[in-house]
Amino acid sequence: LQLQLQLQLTSTSTSTSERSTSQVPTTSQNGPTTSQYASASENPTTSQVPTTSQNGPTTSQVPTTSQNGPTTSQTSQDNPTTSQSSTTSQRPQTLTSTSTSTSTSTSTSTSTSTSTSTSIPTSSSCRYDRCGVCNGADECVGCDGIPNSGKKKDVCGVCGGDGTSCIGCDGKPNGAQLDDCGVCGGDNDCKTCDASGGKLDLCGICRGNNSCLPDRPKFEKRYNLVSLIWGIEGIDRSTTDHNNPFSSNRGTAILDTTFDITDPKAQKWIIQTCRSLNNDSPQLVQKDKTEVWPLVFENWVISRKGRSIPVDKARVTGYLKEFVDEFPQFRDQIGFEYIGSTLGVKKINWVYTNFLSSAISTDLSSFEAEKEFDLWEEYLTKVNDAAPGVSNKAFQSCGLWIRVFTEVSAVSGIVRGLVISAGFALAGLLFFTFNLNVSLIATVVLVLNIIFMLAFYYLMGWELGAIEAISITILVGLSVDYLFHVADAYCAAGEYEEKKLTRFERTRQALTEMGMSVLGGAVTTITSGLMLVLCTIRIFSKFGAIIAVNLFLSIIFTLVLFAGLLMIIGPEGHMGDIRVGLVWLYNHSLKYLVEFVRRKRAGPDYSRV
Repeated sequence: LQLQLQLQLTSTSTSTSERSTSQVPTTSQNGPTTSQYASASENPTTSQVPTTSQNGPTTSQVPTTSQNGPTTSQTSQDNPTTSQSSTTSQRPQTLTSTSTSTSTSTSTSTSTSTSTSTSIPTSSSCRYDRCGVCNGADECVGCDGIPNSGKKKDVCGVCGGDGTSCIGCDGKPNGAQLDDCGVCGGDNDCKTCDASGGKLDLCGICRGNNSCLPDRPKFEKRYNLVSLIWGIEGIDRSTTDHNNPFSSNRGTAILDTTFDITDPKAQKWIIQTCRSLNNDSPQLVQKDKTEVWPLVFENWVISRKGRSIPVDKARVTGYLKEFVDEFPQFRDQIGFEYIGSTLGVKKINWVYTNFLSSAISTDLSSFEAEKEFDLWEEYLTKVNDAAPGVSNKAFQSCGLWIRVFTEVSAVSGIVRGLVISAGFALAGLLFFTFNLNVSLIATVVLVLNIIFMLAFYYLMGWELGAIEAISITILVGLSVDYLFHVADAYCAAGEYEEKKLTRFERTRQALTEMGMSVLGGAVTTITSGLMLVLCTIRIFSKFGAIIAVNLFLSIIFTLVLFAGLLMIIGPEGHMGDIRVGLVWLYNHSLKYLVEFVRRKRAGPDYSRV
């Protein structure tokens, strides 16, 4: 690079050489200039440097010293960017030469150059990129192809752009655009494409159905199975462990002793009920969506046995055993009682069959599912009223009912739970503060906090399910905590001082003593709740959000609303102190009652007689 600069510039430059003998051809205005450096081994020698300038050839002698023997180095330069070096030496040498030459350049200027040569490695494998970096990757080249231009593509893909050329009306790159009606992301609702008021769809087709757009994935509802059961009256759970939900003992079935499927009336009634429910009750079940074994059994008897329903009482049990052997998917729906393990079937105790509900789906809320439960109960009441005595105790069952009644019970108990919790909170405040006024103010603030939490549920689009119902009762205890501390500090402020403090002074003293403590507790608990929000399991994330938001509202209500109410209507002196009332009550009522009881126990006083 230094050689290149020496050729292109006429100012002072530094030339470099690795060997003790170097020959550099240069070209000036008057022709080539040649500089030769020769070095001898132990004795200093004089090197002649012939130079051709405007006034003729010039010879410059440069003394060099070498201890390693004769060294020959020749560097030829055919153009400003190519350098070749040939050196014969035992080991690297250091050559210091000083040369002064005067020449006239193209611009007719005279310069004096002093150069000191140092060792610079030259390698034929080094390839300089457009940025001047050896074996570089043109990293300084901008998106316009110019080195060091500093231009880059913006978010819109424009070279040197400011990122605004593709911003939509919604503020996002490549976002929504204004339609012809001026609505951001609209579909031209204000315009019609025909005389009858038709509109263009998103594909530009009049009265189209957006057929050019890909279909959105449809949410498929999962409907629940409802079982119709005969032969069981209930479940005996006297031997179950109610405190262990993982126990395998679920109880013992209580069999209906009046049920007899071998009775022709029972056979006809069960098949008639299943056919009517499958074909004529679309509000309850989806037609032909499940295999109803009584209907399949009827066809099997006709096609395989050449008989009709009802089957002879003596043949029913055997036919049903053959039927489930041929259709094993129905084996669990018929309750056979066997004689021993291999001696055959003794009797049939119960039967059930499944129907796919037309309304009971997994996304149904508990209160809506409860209405479906009532429809099924109403239908079965009519069925049992008209059924013969041997099959008149049918009932229905569904796996969804457990969740439904759990949530309905929890939600229905919200009001009762709130009243009880608020009552206990008021009693606790009275017990610790002994002031009725402060306790009532704190209870009002507590109720407002819960109301705001219910509003938060509504804004989040949450329905009152089991999580929300349980959390509301828990939130009363979480919300009253900070109120307890500030209320107690307010009642204790100035209690043992001779000077009577005003409401403002008592509130300020209470906040000074407890304000930072309750604020620090709120921050740590809110942070813990926010960690739960990051959970993947829905119940944890929702409960974490409930805790964090409730504690945030609680600390705001305590330090702002409750403190403000104490400054305005808080009690002064002994106002509202229940201890004063208890003393007054004792002096005016209880004192005489106690004295009366004492006299009764002591008996008559004969000393006055």
